[in-house]
Amino acid sequence: MKTWRAALLACVLWLSSVIVGHAQELRYLGPSPGTPNGRIELGAGRVHEVTVGTEIPGWGQVSNITETHLVVRHRLSEAEQEHLRSQGMATYDVLELHILRAAPESQPLPSPR
Repeated sequence: MKTWRAALLACVLWLSSVIVGHAQELRYLGPSPGTPNGRIELGAGRVHEVTVGTEIPGWGQVSNITETHLVVRHRLSEAEQEHLRSQGMATYDVLELHILRAAPESQPLPSPR
């Protein structure tokens, strides 16, 4: 059972690296005080406010903003699904990424590729 879980985790991590491979580094800085928005650092020090529905280039669409994490959903295109099938990989419609809030001194997440 542990081997199966490890294999599944490895597959999910590899798929996320393939799908979100062209993304810039991303760091979730937490919610913006007094608003339903969240703040992210995308690339080298560029801070942006995001709301539910915001498309983050290379990452996907924001689906939830909380105090502790940001949820981004990346929907696979038909071409992306076909590419995975051609390599004998499993396909899916949506990859949901939960990005934990960064500690103030932490470094941005590199793109999953």
